[in-house]
Amino acid sequence: MYQIDDEIKEIMESHGIRLKSRLDALQLKTVVIDCPTCHAKTRLAFDPVQVASKISGKGISNVIVSLPCKHVIVAHVDKEVKIRGLLEIEQGINVSSEPLDVRLLREQVHALENLHAQLVKEGTTDMQFKVFGELARIRKVINGIE
Repeated sequence: MYQIDDEIKEIMESHGIRLKSRLDALQLKTVVIDCPTCHAKTRLAFDPVQVASKISGKGISNVIVSLPCKHVIVAHVDKEVKIRGLLEIEQGINVSSEPLDVRLLREQVHALENLHAQLVKEGTTDMQFKVFGELARIRKVINGIE
């Protein structure tokens, strides 16, 4: 990023010309924090109007912040733009997610129960055992959700 030479800044200031930073122009409220991981100092700038509109009452909001040191944190910010806490986000763990449809799982349990009953009538013991194991697994998943 381009910055005016310090000597030129001094000359400007001696003539009553003060350069405003971009943050001054936006009238942001700034807070200096230490990165919880590497302890690098960083200045965070918040728009107090936006913070006030997003945080109701005297509540606290959790804001995800990408720091210049490449760490990502959650800053707990109150309505007065005070940092109430920092929490490091671990980025080295890959996670996948999927929506769980309990209704679909129950339909599968019902279908497996019907199949198990047919296998009992047929006397197919090996298959009964496999289907019963799958039934137990799905029921455990459902119990873990509910």
